[in-house]
Amino acid sequence: MATETKNRTETAEDIKTPVWTAPLRFHTGGIIKFRGAMESGKTRAMIATLYELVNKQGFPPDRVYANCWLALRGSHWLRNDELRKVLRRAFNTETGGGRWNKCIFMIMEADDLYSHITQSDKECFFDIRKASQAYKRNQYLLYEVHEGAGVPKYMRDKTEISIKPFPNEYLDRLDLLVCDGHYDKTYMLPVTGISSVNKLYRRFDELH
Repeated sequence: MATETKNRTETAEDIKTPVWTAPLRFHTGGIIKFRGAMESGKTRAMIATLYELVNKQGFPPDRVYANCWLALRGSHWLRNDELRKVLRRAFNTETGGGRWNKCIFMIMEADDLYSHITQSDKECFFDIRKASQAYKRNQYLLYEVHEGAGVPKYMRDKTEISIKPFPNEYLDRLDLLVCDGHYDKTYMLPVTGISSVNKLYRRFDELH
């Protein structure tokens, strides 16, 4: 007897997101660096943070700008040169209200977009020179970088929070070491179910 095939409706179970065992302690914007060696989980930590901000803190998906594909309806997927143009507009215009309030900008492989080897601080300065106002305008700039200098000094100096993940594959968990310059505190923040992140993003070179 033939088996009847039905179109399956997508449910929340199909798009799971990580579970934060403690709430994020930063709520008002800023520049956050995710650092670590290759395969350390820094990208997954960044994606988990992005979804936590959207799902729990009310950041609209259509105000998310990233240089990758995201399983987030309404988000903007931009090439590196396009993202740089967006960053320059967002961090240099509309110091009061406007379209750039409550936005999240996310940079994968930030040392490709801004390299301390091939670019001067001046270029980075012109793109994000008013980044210190991100705190006021509830903007987040999330970026990942390998351990070391990575990005130009100007961007490093503007970074207010540094997060280093420690993966536990057996427990499907990341333990995040958060160095928070806003409050001059360092603490651990565990995130479970981290493997669910794998379905939530793709680098452009992974898309077919």
